Amino acid sequence: MSFGFLGIQMGFALQNGNASRILQNFGADVHELSWFWLVAPLTGMIVQPIIGYYSDKTWNRLGRRKPYFLAGTLICCVALVVLPNSGGWFTAKSALLIGAGMLMLMDASINVAMEPFRALVADNLPDNQRTYGFTIQTFLIGVGAVAGSWLPWFLNTQFGVSNEAGPGEAPDNVIYSFYIGAAVFIITILITIFKTREYNPQEYEVIHGKAEESTQGLSQVFSDFTKMPATMRQLGLVQFFTLFALFSMWVFTTPALTREKYETSISHQTMQELETLIEDEKDAKKKAEFKALIQESKEQSDYVKGLYLDNRIATYFSSDGLIPETKLIDWIKANNALSNLPTELKDFTEDFEKIQASRKDDLKNNDKSISYEILNYVYSNNRDAMTAAFGTPMVLLLQARHVVSEHNKGGDWVGILFGVYNGVSAIFALLLPSLAVWLGRKKTHAFSLIAGGAGLISIFFIDDPKMLMISMVGIGIAWASILAMPYAIIAGSIPAGKMGVYMGIFNIFITLPQIINGIVGGPIVQHLYNGHAIYAIVLAGIFMLCAAVTVIYVKENNIIRIN
Repeated sequence: MSFGFLGIQMGFALQNGNASRILQNFGADVHELSWFWLVAPLTGMIVQPIIGYYSDKTWNRLGRRKPYFLAGTLICCVALVVLPNSGGWFTAKSALLIGAGMLMLMDASINVAMEPFRALVADNLPDNQRTYGFTIQTFLIGVGAVAGSWLPWFLNTQFGVSNEAGPGEAPDNVIYSFYIGAAVFIITILITIFKTREYNPQEYEVIHGKAEESTQGLSQVFSDFTKMPATMRQLGLVQFFTLFALFSMWVFTTPALTREKYETSISHQTMQELETLIEDEKDAKKKAEFKALIQESKEQSDYVKGLYLDNRIATYFSSDGLIPETKLIDWIKANNALSNLPTELKDFTEDFEKIQASRKDDLKNNDKSISYEILNYVYSNNRDAMTAAFGTPMVLLLQARHVVSEHNKGGDWVGILFGVYNGVSAIFALLLPSLAVWLGRKKTHAFSLIAGGAGLISIFFIDDPKMLMISMVGIGIAWASILAMPYAIIAGSIPAGKMGVYMGIFNIFITLPQIINGIVGGPIVQHLYNGHAIYAIVLAGIFMLCAAVTVIYVKENNIIRIN
């Protein structure tokens, strides 16, 4: 019944772990990221109640909820294919706009597919089985999310799919991950559609009771909103704090970690040298953009770590902007500089052999540039000779390529961390029914949210990116409960025949805090936090703790029992 959620969450995880990284590659600034994410929850807030209303009224050959699974899946799969390819298929600002549009479409279509799944579980299960039903759903969500979060890293490390890309493009490992995600999405949804039975209207009425008759049409949604159960209104505040926190985590974790936990800063002297080289750029637009980014970096500088180097500038200088790639390849081949390559660098030889075999005119768009690891090895063993051949730009090229490498490592590691918290959620979800019996649903949810808040705040204090897995344990515990407990709490208070529309209305409490964060989050990071997105993660942790306090005051009311 919930197997399709595995595919939904795989697509959702790919979006959460990579969308900010992709949009930054397409030209978005850190403080603009929340604006690009804003349209998605805004669309979901409008779409979900409408989908819920119509799914309550629908019955055809596919069923009541299934037609919406299928429609949402097909639309989302199109977006999964187009989003990472926007940089290669379109140019400059068009790529950024198309990418943002696909992000919106992806989130809206996931909402179309997701909301009826919640209603399906509530339709088919009695109150005393709903916690277990939503728990199984959470477990499958965790499995799908781990697969989606780890897939780019897996393709890169196990199959050698590149995690680097030219200016304005997404890496190949991300692109292929999105393709695989689309395929899994379709397959899992089809399994649910063909293997799950829904109650027809007559059976539904016998089991749940007769639904309230209405001739208001779609305006009934607004009427239902004004009559929403008290339990749902009270949970609205809990959801506000929770989803505000999660939105910050999804949007700002990548820029926060790559800036604070990885070597993405350079010395003031190096920045001055790069600034001088920018003056030689013939493209006036690009020159103005890069100069503005450098000025912003100076204003937000950390005089201990140095000046943060934006990935767009680093990518520009790591390609033919400093030394043509063909000249480097010719020099390395002529000097047999790859002899006695150490074992730890053997993984890079296949890529380099492709470069050696390529014609010079094939080396365009930095698609086959030499990795930082290989280039650094060659330079460290031939420092004087390479300096004589290429001069100062050789040092600048190495530093720029190192920063690009660190940005990509950080982006891949965020995917791993997101996979960890989803994996923890899948495991912890299996404990939720027992905890709910022992502590009650509200205290179980409060405990989980406290763990999540502590995990988010701890990110600030942990310097080693690998140790951030500890933070993800707390976040995973919270995520398991967030996906199950609120729905188990409200399902029993929803009147007969209103499950779909009220699940959709409840989504307003999920999307509204994301919209508010989308409006204020970017400016806060830019002006209050001086570009340091890590403080947005700390605030997220504080909000999660506030959610833990407010859930204690929610009144549960289980008025629906399946006969």
